[in-house]
Amino acid sequence: MTAPANKEQEICKACGFCCDGTLFTRATSFKGEQILPKMIHDTDKNGDTWIKLPCQYFDECCTVYDKKRPNICGDFKCHLLKKSIKGKMAFDDLAQLIEQIKTQKERISKLLPNHPEGERLQSSFDEFMEQHKSKLDQKEFRLQHSQLLMEWASYQNRLTKFSKPNADTKKEQQ
Repeated sequence: MTAPANKEQEICKACGFCCDGTLFTRATSFKGEQILPKMIHDTDKNGDTWIKLPCQYFDECCTVYDKKRPNICGDFKCHLLKKSIKGKMAFDDLAQLIEQIKTQKERISKLLPNHPEGERLQSSFDEFMEQHKSKLDQKEFRLQHSQLLMEWASYQNRLTKFSKPNADTKKEQQ
């Protein structure tokens, strides 16, 4: 049993993790595809264009959903969306997971000192860890930032569900 396309579109519009920089830092657009004016991009030696994420047209949802965009914008389906389309995961369960992650992102952004609005959470966390790398093994540091570190570990675990599981993960699930 497959779900109607509108349910799939509702999930994608509500999520946006592939566009807002949560899952990826860039998206591929192929030679000859139209790149919208505000999309930050670069072209490699093969003529393929990489669009920097977060997309400049993403503001809690795609603001150019109804416009001609690079094919990847409409074609990409994460692992969980594919599972839902095939009836192996309820769309409502996926919607609930998306909301949990969004709430978790808000908590993490508040816990991260100097996290700029619109900046990728991963970039801010990496910068935080780099700034404190000499303290990471110190008990005092871990206690002081325990909520952030635990939220981050849980957040990363949830995000892995959006990617296709590797062979090791499949064995564990069986």
